[in-house]
Amino acid sequence: MRVLNTNVTLSNGEEIISDFVLEIIDEFLPKNDLLYTNWFHYDCISQYYRVKPWTKRYFKLLGSFIDTAILHGQNIIYTPIFTPPLDTKIGGERQDVQLVKVVEKERNVYEFDFSLLAEFIDFCTKKGIEYFEMSHLATQWGAKACPKIMAHTKDGYKRIFGWDISSFGEEYKIFLSQFLPQLDKFLRYKNLDKKVFFHISDEPAEEHFDKYKMVAEYIKKYLKDYIVMDASATVSNEFINIPILSTTHIPDNASDNVWAYYCCTACDDYLSNRFFNMPSQRNRILGVQLYEQNRKGFLHWGFNFYNTVFSYREINPYHISDGGGEFPAGDSYMVYPGKMGALDSLRLEVFYEGLQDRMALKLLERYIGRDAVIDLIHKEGVVGWKEYPRNTIWHIEFRERINALIQSLKK
Repeated sequence: MRVLNTNVTLSNGEEIISDFVLEIIDEFLPKNDLLYTNWFHYDCISQYYRVKPWTKRYFKLLGSFIDTAILHGQNIIYTPIFTPPLDTKIGGERQDVQLVKVVEKERNVYEFDFSLLAEFIDFCTKKGIEYFEMSHLATQWGAKACPKIMAHTKDGYKRIFGWDISSFGEEYKIFLSQFLPQLDKFLRYKNLDKKVFFHISDEPAEEHFDKYKMVAEYIKKYLKDYIVMDASATVSNEFINIPILSTTHIPDNASDNVWAYYCCTACDDYLSNRFFNMPSQRNRILGVQLYEQNRKGFLHWGFNFYNTVFSYREINPYHISDGGGEFPAGDSYMVYPGKMGALDSLRLEVFYEGLQDRMALKLLERYIGRDAVIDLIHKEGVVGWKEYPRNTIWHIEFRERINALIQSLKK
């Protein structure tokens, strides 16, 4: 194997800050194969920059957020077919960002225009996004009500569904019976039917499963060829093809289809997370853990959430980092809104280093097999989500040992 050593000098123009030798191994990490998403909050971009959604300037700003996400490993994007029913107080509304144009021809008769959705998909695809997850079709924490859906009616542009309408009532069923087949047809036309995930309701608990089931049974009639995934407290929900479990709940014997997520609840017993008050190594270790646990996907809810909890009001993320005192600082966003678009955080850079650790282990697997890599990881003291050496120097040296082993095996 060819190894290149090069001298690197960092200077501020007046004095040398650092001088070191960089060793470059003649090998490339594999393409990231982790299905990975951070939820975009499209209204927050509009609110912060005071620009109308889906205008030319809005797309330019959005592009910088997408570029930053892709540069740091993200390959799925949350897609607001309707205004997402996330982090919204009961009875409240977030800014309209829906991509599907709805026309109510007469009561319970609808037409749909997917041209803006097509523009969004094409825009994201050109940037490098590979997969799309459709926004939730029922409200958060129980699937009780409909998402906010706006329509052009004989009385003007107005909301036709929301908190006041049951997600399993006849009115919404009639709407879905017309909408979902048309959406399916559009996605197949765009050759996306194998690259789309659907959500029903975020974080349903077991006491919500009866309502979730009522909504899911109806929706699955029209989406039987698609994958439904939702964050959940358990794998027992039969209608979720991909259960996404918090690292506080994933059982040791979880099947391969279970994805991982974490948020404000994952902070005990040295669980990995991305909060301000955590050492960077506690953020980065997730990459090794995802490999060791053989999780195929990871989700986080807050790429750029610049509101308080339940979206009572907007916040400036440079001044408020905890959602108005309700979230651990750093939970709700990984990027800052700069003058020209997204500015990444140290936490996002460190998280990406963790993803690179995972891909280095995948590369090593090509040479010695997964069982041998797992044995190596366990000998290093990484087992499950809570047991790992809590030491920055160890982590850096561990990655160096992985690199050296790859180098030796390629000779």
